[in-house]
Amino acid sequence: GVATDARGNDAAVTGVRLQRVGNASVLQRSIEVGSGGAFRSRALPPGLWRVALRVEGHPDILVEGEHALVAYQDLDLGRICLEPVGWLQLAVSTALSGPLYDLSVDVRDEEGRIVHDLRLADPLRHLPLTLAVHPGVLTVRTSAAGFAPRTECVSVREDTIEQVYLRLDPGTPCALRFLTADAVREPTQLHLVVRGEAGALLLERDVSHAPSASNVAFAATIDLLPGTYGIDASAAGLEAHGVLTVYEGANEPHLDLVLEPK
Repeated sequence: GVATDARGNDAAVTGVRLQRVGNASVLQRSIEVGSGGAFRSRALPPGLWRVALRVEGHPDILVEGEHALVAYQDLDLGRICLEPVGWLQLAVSTALSGPLYDLSVDVRDEEGRIVHDLRLADPLRHLPLTLAVHPGVLTVRTSAAGFAPRTECVSVREDTIEQVYLRLDPGTPCALRFLTADAVREPTQLHLVVRGEAGALLLERDVSHAPSASNVAFAATIDLLPGTYGIDASAAGLEAHGVLTVYEGANEPHLDLVLEPK
């Protein structure tokens, strides 16, 4: 395709991000840049994808629609024009109850599309962090080891910086175990979704297979505040659904669910 800014200048495209439709799989690929804002990325796997371009000094450019990549054929995205931007500045309160590490920040637009997806092993080295975003209402989800995940909405205007303080509260470690029935082939990866009492998405992540002598295929520990949560999981034609209630002062709450064919 061809990418330009609002004045018709070449956009500094640095890469492409592909998210497979109906799946959490995300691929990052490099690109070749030509004259006039032209760009090309090669050797991409076939499938149905949502496409975003990475542009220097600009939020990811989300290309409208779902795009089918077919073997041995080119997909032309056409001419893409960059939109005006604002900025989201992330900071964290200094009054934390413990060390902060493994911070995940997920920023999405009003349609639920990924704008930024960050994983910071040592977040205090990077915060405060300023991210370019398109103006509008954004959902910011944060989670970190030892702290409960949190979701908040932020309105960002054009050419302004909106500061967001990440309010992280210590959570209770909760153990989730996903078992498979006899004669069911165990998948290698599980997609885990945790929702709050109102059904709002709180946490979404992929969990790798956990080899075990028992029939536990996957295990995950998440930190949650007291409350009731919906747990949904899916993996290679299998699914599990359950409810986990965390009480104040509870000692190691846990939930076991069986993955069964859809």
